[in-house]
Amino acid sequence: LVGHSGTASPVWEEIKRLGGEISRLSAFSGPRPKASVAVVFSWPNWWALEGDAVPSRELTMLGQLKWMCGPLYKRGAVLDFCRPDEDLDSYEAVIVPSLYLVSEAEAQNLVSYVERGGIAVVSFWSGIVDHNDRVYLGPYGGPLRPLIGCDVLDVAPIPPTQEVAVAWVGGGRSSAQLWVDLAAEREGKVLARVDSGPWAGYAAVVETKLGSGLAYYVASRLDEDGLGFLYGRIPALASMLSAQVGLERVVRADGARTWEHLINQTPLPVEVEEAPSEAEELLGGERIDGKLNLDPFGVAILQH
Repeated sequence: LVGHSGTASPVWEEIKRLGGEISRLSAFSGPRPKASVAVVFSWPNWWALEGDAVPSRELTMLGQLKWMCGPLYKRGAVLDFCRPDEDLDSYEAVIVPSLYLVSEAEAQNLVSYVERGGIAVVSFWSGIVDHNDRVYLGPYGGPLRPLIGCDVLDVAPIPPTQEVAVAWVGGGRSSAQLWVDLAAEREGKVLARVDSGPWAGYAAVVETKLGSGLAYYVASRLDEDGLGFLYGRIPALASMLSAQVGLERVVRADGARTWEHLINQTPLPVEVEEAPSEAEELLGGERIDGKLNLDPFGVAILQH
């Protein structure tokens, strides 16, 4: 931690401050934060998704994660990462970015989660191969087809410099890049369509009711406005989008007390919206009476 200059290093003062803060939190033993939304993630899928035989080199796992989770990250959302075969029932919604490689059992776990009342947002290029990297025959989606709500018959990767317009039922407009699925409509309800280029008219977002839950299939890489239209339909995601931009806010509670961990992720001072009316700031020891300002990249831990 300390360089060759020893205690003369600026890092030394930072370490001393950190040590003092940790000592003031020695009695803190709050519970783990509880996420209402999970991202379904698979290491074998990442390996397979970026293999040699792919329609587009621009499609990457990190790119898909940044696309689907970026608007939530900006607002400090708490998300869990789960394997496709984990128990998902504690989550109100799950985000499934390009689950290209998925076994029959993993797919059934996701389908059953929706049937029991969960909400899944599934992106294009999901359900393509099994756990041995063998292609599922028929329309794309394989065992995830119950969540797709349409028959994906072919795919059309888009050059990075191009985009297509997207028209939403109800009048909203957005755009999309990277990819368009060419799908025949089935039982799913089309919420948005491609509205420009040779693929105009094809579904861009499809909603499918399955059992007690809902699945949303995203057939193109929507821009942030488009994701906002979609996530705004899902209560757990809509509440995240309404949070303060640039402020990470993690809440823990044990029934008797609540702790809020606040981190200003921006280089500018911020006033915390909806600060508790009565709380103790554990790092500085001050009492909070509904107003709290954080310095650039500042941190506060509130107990109330």
